[in-house]
Amino acid sequence: RYNFCSEYVYNTHAVYGCIMTQEYYFAIPGREDEDEPILIFLHRHIMSFLIPIGIFVILAFLPLLFRIAVSKDPTVLAVSLEGRLLITVFVSLYYLMLAGYIFGEWISYYYDILIVTKSTVIDIKQNNLFNREITHLHLRQLEDISSEKKGFMPTVFNYGDIIIQSAGAQEHTRIQSIPNPQKIAAMVLQLHKEFIEYELLSKRRESDSDTESDTTDK
Repeated sequence: RYNFCSEYVYNTHAVYGCIMTQEYYFAIPGREDEDEPILIFLHRHIMSFLIPIGIFVILAFLPLLFRIAVSKDPTVLAVSLEGRLLITVFVSLYYLMLAGYIFGEWISYYYDILIVTKSTVIDIKQNNLFNREITHLHLRQLEDISSEKKGFMPTVFNYGDIIIQSAGAQEHTRIQSIPNPQKIAAMVLQLHKEFIEYELLSKRRESDSDTESDTTDK
């Protein structure tokens, strides 16, 4: 999903984001201020879910194709009642596992989320039903950010990866299958610049305030 549905102003620039946390039944970690607006809230691109759907469809039709292929074989028609029951149980288990596979892939797609606030980048990766990885990066730590699109599908449908390098981190943080990665990377970089400028301005104001206080005391 790629929706920018509400507007917030941070520093002198307007940033567009979408608050949709009510759909999710877990707290967003790493938020220094719960009232801090979410400026970017993104799922993976829907096309990244196309491969699991394709695998599911192919595997779902395999038993039907097999049944059609052997339906005219007299040895198959002569299978006993116990054999048919065993085949029914096996096919039922097969489709149950197939349903579990596509459900797990959907959970992974739906709960893979990129969240950006005015001070934080949070990457949530749902690897499977019971495995969630959360990467929390402060905009102060950000050193470099780039985008990457590889392959026919990402190029045509405009999605790809964002690579973030943060201070003190030995490895890059790669956020995969993000819609319009160039624009999102540019927005995060702009937020980083604004945050640094905001911190410098705050420190300057504190320094000026301390200087005025010292002058008044004298």
